[in-house]
Amino acid sequence: MRRFKFFVAAVALMVLSAAVVPTASAQNTATWKAQFYNNLFLSGFNPAFETTYTNGLNVDWGAGSPDASIQADNFSARFSTDVFFNASTYRFSIRADDEFQLRINDNIVLSTMNAGQPSTVLTIDLNLSGATKLQVDYRERTGGASISLTWADLNVVEQPVPTGTWLAEYFPNTSLAQPAAVILNESSPTHNWGFSAPLPNMPAEYWTARWRTSQVFAGGTYRFRAKADDGVRVFVDNVAIIDRFVESPGAEHIVDYAIGAGTHVITVEYLELYNNAFIEFSITQLTSTGSPQPPAGSPTATVRAFVLNVRSAPSAVNTLVLKKIKLGETYPVIGRNAAGTWFKINTGDVQGWVSGGWVITANVSGVPVLSESTESGVPSSTVLVETVGVRLNFRAGPSTDAASLGLIAPFSTLKVLGRNADASWLQVEYAGQVGWVAFAFVTASTPVNFFTLPVTG
Repeated sequence: MRRFKFFVAAVALMVLSAAVVPTASAQNTATWKAQFYNNLFLSGFNPAFETTYTNGLNVDWGAGSPDASIQADNFSARFSTDVFFNASTYRFSIRADDEFQLRINDNIVLSTMNAGQPSTVLTIDLNLSGATKLQVDYRERTGGASISLTWADLNVVEQPVPTGTWLAEYFPNTSLAQPAAVILNESSPTHNWGFSAPLPNMPAEYWTARWRTSQVFAGGTYRFRAKADDGVRVFVDNVAIIDRFVESPGAEHIVDYAIGAGTHVITVEYLELYNNAFIEFSITQLTSTGSPQPPAGSPTATVRAFVLNVRSAPSAVNTLVLKKIKLGETYPVIGRNAAGTWFKINTGDVQGWVSGGWVITANVSGVPVLSESTESGVPSSTVLVETVGVRLNFRAGPSTDAASLGLIAPFSTLKVLGRNADASWLQVEYAGQVGWVAFAFVTASTPVNFFTLPVTG
């Protein structure tokens, strides 16, 4: 690998630093056009190879090349895409082995051409708005070959999302081939095994694992982070949002993904090849640092508590907390209950209810009165859930210690009859028999507030 003294060319607004891989925005899933040349200078009437990358620009060819038609060393590439940015300040982060040049709307803003820094992540902050052309020119000299570009909206904050219990399966092979050697419940996919085997009956090298959980999400954009040595995949409702099931010394992958309100199944898959073994995984909800600004004279609510819950219905009992808002923030009011004790507000990413005792309202006399029965989140008389893609234990009581009544086939539909106190177990009817299943391993097709179900065990 050739090493060169670091040089940066930058135009316009720029902040440059060496850093860890930063956060990414939802637009990182843009489709990139890629053109490859068998020389260092993008030279030739036509590229030797063309392709597209549909889930962002994050590729690692190792000691190889993108295609058999491209030599492993001394090649170049051009990646281009068009992205629409909401007006804000964005932090771009790029790492290349060996060299790159980043252009925004045809202006060079960051470059390491002839001064490669293959182990360094470089960042730049730019004010962007509207349709924007992105172009990365890339040069591979010798050794490893990779390129990664992400960007993050600096005007968002992240709220950690607890993910509850996960069903973990460990496989003594690299293909997730059944049967699993170990099946157990774990609190998180995050682990650091070092050079050891993850569990008894498992090898220290060449194995895989899968974790699944099912939980209720408030609608909005969520940031999924996965960092692993070696490979990792992340699915939301069977849609792959991160797919890097390859050898890796610990690359971090960050994707922002919009999720509708309701119950969703999250699956994380992990690949260990040899030497060190670890995985880090987290989910955070993204919210704007600036609230919607209501027009003058419009109905508003200003928070007078240090932190205030925004709820799914006009009650502090048996309702979901959709998000938390802070002292002094002002939001448009779009409805109220008949008593005028609760107000429905629009935070920009969610609509929900706040207690009138903790907000200062203005111009709310004309806002519509919303029916509490339609806003309560109380499920209809029949609640149906579906099991995730595993054979699920059907138990006599709400505990893993309860006797098993049998196994429920994957993707079976169950009628819900009740729950235990913390809704971690659901009482269901299956094949004419009543029993219990763990909440973490079922999903509802429509949003349901499970805490409104009767406690039956």
